[in-house]
Amino acid sequence: TLHPLHPTQPGLLLLAAMDAARAAVLSDAEVTKLCTWLEEKLARERAALDLRHGLILQELRGYLQVPTAKVDDGIADIVIEHVGDAEMADTRAESKATSEGQASPEKEANGSGEQQPPELTKQGTKSVFGQKLSGFKAHHGLDAWHPRAIATSPMFEIFFSCVILLNAGVMAFEVQYMGFDLGKEVEFPRFTEPATSIWPRARVAFAVFEWFFGIVFLIEVLVKLVGLRWEFFKQGWNWFDGVMVIAWVVDKVVGGLPVDSSILRLSRLARLLRMVRLVRAMQGFDSLVVMTTALRGSLQALVWVFLLLMLLQIFFALLFSQTLVYYILDDRAPMVDRREVFEYFGNFNRALLSMFELTLGNWVPVARVLHDNVSGFFVLFSVLHKTIFGFACIGVINGVFMQETFKCTQSDDTIMVRMTQNRNRMHLSKMKQFFAAADDSGDGKITIEEFRQVVQDDEVKHWFAAQELSVQDPDMIFNLLDDGDHSLTAEEVANGVSRLKGA
Repeated sequence: TLHPLHPTQPGLLLLAAMDAARAAVLSDAEVTKLCTWLEEKLARERAALDLRHGLILQELRGYLQVPTAKVDDGIADIVIEHVGDAEMADTRAESKATSEGQASPEKEANGSGEQQPPELTKQGTKSVFGQKLSGFKAHHGLDAWHPRAIATSPMFEIFFSCVILLNAGVMAFEVQYMGFDLGKEVEFPRFTEPATSIWPRARVAFAVFEWFFGIVFLIEVLVKLVGLRWEFFKQGWNWFDGVMVIAWVVDKVVGGLPVDSSILRLSRLARLLRMVRLVRAMQGFDSLVVMTTALRGSLQALVWVFLLLMLLQIFFALLFSQTLVYYILDDRAPMVDRREVFEYFGNFNRALLSMFELTLGNWVPVARVLHDNVSGFFVLFSVLHKTIFGFACIGVINGVFMQETFKCTQSDDTIMVRMTQNRNRMHLSKMKQFFAAADDSGDGKITIEEFRQVVQDDEVKHWFAAQELSVQDPDMIFNLLDDGDHSLTAEEVANGVSRLKGA
């Protein structure tokens, strides 16, 4: 009653075994034999299912051209998104029927219920999924050169970021070229020749580059539009790119845009900010990720700092403007001194700029004008203002600003994950160094004698203490790290020490 059961029904197999045990009085040896047979049966079934799952994923990778690292996390979403729930349900049903249909003749041929070699499962799996996904590929054209695969590839973003950097370099040369004519126009020293004589063919090169960059960016937008379809309009940067490309096309075809074309070219440089998002997903840019995250997290604190400083400086600017107007209008004062005071405090704009200069910049010239021209008592105000606002208040503002910025940085998920990864890599490197020093025999394992010998060194004890682990009892530490084979490998040391530290 047990062997005819299908090998892919573990629940029925277990129920049948329980019924057989209840229906018959079995000895202990028979029960043990039955349990052993059932355990082996279920183990073979689990291995077969794992094999089928692996073959299915491998088949999907081959047809969808999805990188291996992304298959395990998103293969179901990719298939359901492109093929559809109903079609996937039919695929699963056909795969199961094909697998059962090919397994049954083999069972009848050898007269046993044992599961057959994996080749039958592989053929059953590939026949169904191969047909389904081949039809899907032919219908949708999803391969390595599919527009969606290209538009969502990190290399796509990196390539066009490099193109934007090249565009910035060309624009720098163009500004340098225009500077030759500007210097000649204002008769600046050593700018005596026009730009056309210094760089004769520069205008032609700039025009060629203009068309090149415009066409490249047009292709970028078209690839994204075809590959992403409606998802293209869900991102703000795509709207920005589309507007820039449309403006360039209209400027070249129709002409006469109300906006200068150089401003449009300069606007392309703003697209470099997209690299911030790309850098956060790449390894090796930890410092840059921290800086960009800190800048983004400091925006809220920066707004309050600006408002506080602006209110203080507006108050003092209005105070000085109203106070010094009497000195500026005093006919008894020398005209040169009155003009100099007017230069710093003649109206609200000048007074506000002078107060920011007195607080944050070079405060001595402003203080000298007030002291020498108006009154010597202003020296007291200048020193007190610089001490209270320029030193104490600005110091407190800087401290609070840094605290809020680091608080935002420490709570960022990407930075926390990278810090944990860096600590794990550092810990693994240190444990490898310890393992290399402790493995005197060079066989890749540390025995308890070797462990005792190496931890007797005071420097090693202090080193472990710095790793937040005490090794006063070497035998206890060895037993906690050991997995039962009375020797330690490099992996056991690294994982065991992390476990003991609670990491």
